[in-house]
Amino acid sequence: MNSVIDYLSGRLPKKRKGFRHNPSQTAYAESIGEAISMGRGRWHFIEGDTGIGKTVAYLLQLADWVAAGAEGDGKRQRRKTARRRQVVISTHSRALQQQLMQPGNQELMRDYLDWRGLRPVTMKVRMGRPNYVSLSRLAHALHADDLSKVIDSKDRPRSERDLAAWALKSDGCLLDLDDEALPDGITREDICLSSHEPLPADIERLFEQAREADIVVINHALLAREMLQRGSVTLGDAAEQIVLVDEAEHAPEAAAAMTANKLSFRAVTGLAEILGYKAAAKAWTELTDVFTSPGMADEARRLRQGPETLAIVDALQKVNRTRVSESDPDADEAEWLRVREAARSLLRTLDQYRDEAVLSFSRVLGLPSLVQERPGAGAILRNNEEDRITIMTSATLSDLVGDAWNPSFRFILSELRIARTDASIGVTRCHHAANFGSMTFLLPAEELPKPMQEKGRGYEIREQYIQRAIRETIQGVTGRVLLLCASYEDVEALEAQWPVTGSVRLVAHRRGLDISRLAAGLASGECLATPAGWEGLSPDRDGTTFWQRIVILRNPTPRIETTHMQLAAQSFESQGQDSLEARNSARRVLRARAFTQSLHKVRQGLGRGIRHPDDHVEVLFLDPRFGMGSQAASPAIRSRYLDAIPQRFRHLAERAIEGDELVL
Repeated sequence: MNSVIDYLSGRLPKKRKGFRHNPSQTAYAESIGEAISMGRGRWHFIEGDTGIGKTVAYLLQLADWVAAGAEGDGKRQRRKTARRRQVVISTHSRALQQQLMQPGNQELMRDYLDWRGLRPVTMKVRMGRPNYVSLSRLAHALHADDLSKVIDSKDRPRSERDLAAWALKSDGCLLDLDDEALPDGITREDICLSSHEPLPADIERLFEQAREADIVVINHALLAREMLQRGSVTLGDAAEQIVLVDEAEHAPEAAAAMTANKLSFRAVTGLAEILGYKAAAKAWTELTDVFTSPGMADEARRLRQGPETLAIVDALQKVNRTRVSESDPDADEAEWLRVREAARSLLRTLDQYRDEAVLSFSRVLGLPSLVQERPGAGAILRNNEEDRITIMTSATLSDLVGDAWNPSFRFILSELRIARTDASIGVTRCHHAANFGSMTFLLPAEELPKPMQEKGRGYEIREQYIQRAIRETIQGVTGRVLLLCASYEDVEALEAQWPVTGSVRLVAHRRGLDISRLAAGLASGECLATPAGWEGLSPDRDGTTFWQRIVILRNPTPRIETTHMQLAAQSFESQGQDSLEARNSARRVLRARAFTQSLHKVRQGLGRGIRHPDDHVEVLFLDPRFGMGSQAASPAIRSRYLDAIPQRFRHLAERAIEGDELVL
């Protein structure tokens, strides 16, 4: 596959205005080609710095593999029996899917294949059911018969009104939702299209168009679903297949969500009442009344043996004994089929693997749910691994620890349950840009207050922090600013206090809005505030650096769910640890995992600023933990934060943090 290298280093720099040969990109392309040449049954882990052109490099290699396979070798050509090849690209973010489908990338693939004398390839996007909202399931979750009435109801929380409005006015893609801002007691899994619901016509049409494409772009949720239900990705009739997983560190999370089961007591009660299942409705009403506990809000605990477990088992059995039409179910019946399927799985768990289920309580009202999660769910991505080539790639696939040139992939390997000595491991490599773009690091001249303060049983961002953050963000800005937030609630807080008059105008990214389109329309002197721009966002730079400044509002460490903490503790107890030791072990493991995830996110966010060798971006860290003041992290932890900085810029960040230079 040296043709791709020749194209990137020879033809493309002459053909594309502003494009220059990038040794890191060609080295990355060589690694992708080497992985493909090793054949099926191998796992490859290939990291590449943001901005070096990974997307173009792997698209060209994959297009070459598909098109060359269609030509067949000499013997097959004579027999006219070339085996059809298909590529599946799985992504985490909608922004990356949109980037893959950009006209510029499609044009490059066409030009490359024409230059090679190969046929063109087709490329389509397909996302699975769980990526779209189900209006009927959302109505059940909100206990409403008409979502439009939810929008107009002043008695409902704003979060419920906003969610109903988003569902009715957008295309319903759940990738645009922020989990932290969902109404109390509701998760994405509660409101997505279930496997029993009829597909909306427009989504079904997209599915059919993608089925026979040469390159199919899906996301991690659909990848996990295919692996769970079918054991492999079976989108078309291809005899040979490559699965390339971009933003790969997120794929095990999708697998965990796909294998989990959750039954909200209140939701099951409401649906049973609608369908007239009196015995089930009575049992679940009683459970809801007994277990709802504001005092347990945002907590999770194990099931107590005895009457408590017996009552739950009895309620699950009443669900299991119901009858419903499976041939042509309406929306309510389709949802009940999902509930019955979950009830059967939970019954098996309570009978055999009690430690895999917990009682979970919502964050405000303490509404109860029964939750089941499988440990090591990421391993389902290995189903039928011997039948395909699997390439895991990302800008943050490694652990970002120590020597960047000798990377460790312990995190992703452990998530997939692959031993580091496994014979199926093929290419393991990182490609860092030695000289690509430049960064200036900025810190506030004066220490900012703590970002968060307690509110009830939760937290909210401080008003004083937002006010100071706005002043620091807009100081000295003449170009565009990307303000990276941890949640949509951060964006709302910024919007509420942003100065009406001033040199920098705020563009607030709200749920459901196309972030790529927002960014593309951004003018100089405007600031895009978003929690969705950490990865995959690559606006057309049009010959100049797109972002003047990237601002990290606060450290994006993900929240550790109490359900996950309880399940992890139960797992350690099942291995022989006492309850206190198990709790401490679970806390260590989950905190370490969350910290690694936050480093990945910061590294991805910084990469938004350098998409070309000539790009220069200012990076402003607002979170006081990055600095040297009273709120700063310990030297050891701060050193780990610095692991998120690309290796070639780390010394500059260290000098800024030490106060030598570059403060606002």
